[in-house]
Amino acid sequence: MGKDASFSWFYPSVGTLDRIWPSGAHRRGLHGQSCDGIFNDKPFPVGNEAGVNYPHPLVSVLVPVFNAGEYVMAAVRSILLQSYDNFELLLLDDGSTDGTSELVRDAACLDSRVKVSLRPRLGITPSLNELISQAQGEFIARLDADDIAYPERLRSQVEYLGRKSEVGVVSCWTHQVTEDGASITCLCYPDDSQWIHRQLETGRNPIIHSSVMLRIDVLRNMEGPYRTRYLQDLDLWLRLLPVTKFGIVPELLIASRQHPGSLSSTNTKNRLRLHDFIMELHRRRCRGLNDDGWYEVEQELLARASPTTSEDKKTATRHYLAGLASQMNNVDREVTRSYFRRAVRERTLFPKAILRYLLTFLPDQLSDRLLAINYLRKRRYGPLPEYFRRLDDVLSSEQRTHFEEFWREVNKPPELEGSG
Repeated sequence: MGKDASFSWFYPSVGTLDRIWPSGAHRRGLHGQSCDGIFNDKPFPVGNEAGVNYPHPLVSVLVPVFNAGEYVMAAVRSILLQSYDNFELLLLDDGSTDGTSELVRDAACLDSRVKVSLRPRLGITPSLNELISQAQGEFIARLDADDIAYPERLRSQVEYLGRKSEVGVVSCWTHQVTEDGASITCLCYPDDSQWIHRQLETGRNPIIHSSVMLRIDVLRNMEGPYRTRYLQDLDLWLRLLPVTKFGIVPELLIASRQHPGSLSSTNTKNRLRLHDFIMELHRRRCRGLNDDGWYEVEQELLARASPTTSEDKKTATRHYLAGLASQMNNVDREVTRSYFRRAVRERTLFPKAILRYLLTFLPDQLSDRLLAINYLRKRRYGPLPEYFRRLDDVLSSEQRTHFEEFWREVNKPPELEGSG
């Protein structure tokens, strides 16, 4: 490949920064230690094939954790209640300060397949790479610590990869919900590898990170394999385009919580700048140039990023998401408006909330059309709204009841566990 170490093509002023890329030396394995080895000689206890003592897990489920004490045990339970049981669940606590580390320690006592590591704070990208280095499975499954895997997730994706040897990365339909589980929308992208390829080439990302299962073989000889601090999934998918095909299981298999803590810590302008940087790296690779110097450019861009984590913005976002859930589920319009009004009271300059509030006074057909035009006009990345579906359009009433029961089960407070 051609060599061009100067990244003046993207940013005119790139300082010299020392690269500190963690090696995982601080990893501390806890599996078997905090539980006095009580599970060491017992077969795996959960799943349709309970009692089978597999010599090696086929699937390694990776869950990086940071200050997710409110949600992480629900994520753990959702994996332990899967219909497929030949897996290991790897949790890495990345220097949490809210008591999460104690919870993940306890998780190691729940099941012999749960393995826990603790270390000081380094960030999600080093955490993902460290978890990959620990993985024993042929398949890697991702799950965010605040998300839920529905019961058939692992089985459906394992079967998909078994049928389609040419596919190295498979996603699934994703259910976006509020913190409390109220349905916002379902992202139902088509299972079409050429369509997925085209979307990625244009900077759109239909492969939801927390829903992914991939073959570990496709990561061999990949730098990192995760590299960038933000949008690390898009960067990896673009580098995998010449290596493998992508697929999507057309089933609703995960619930992705939308809440202030799950959103990007950089504002839209900064995020678009980082997105453009990753796309420019991809275009350069397509021209036969390499990525030398990418890290220094990213650091320069991050140094200029403005954080948006104030409490008023978090509260406003929480009201805004509640309004979206209300709107998508056809709740009384005045209730929906009240959420958007609260969002604007907390954060006066909140264009999305103002727009949604005004649209509640229009007929549904017209407001949907205006929203579609708005998305096409301004969005360069993120979800593709033309594939949004209401939950009632995806699931039967019986299926929805089962999903709601599963949600309540995995989110049950500790003091209620074991109660009838």
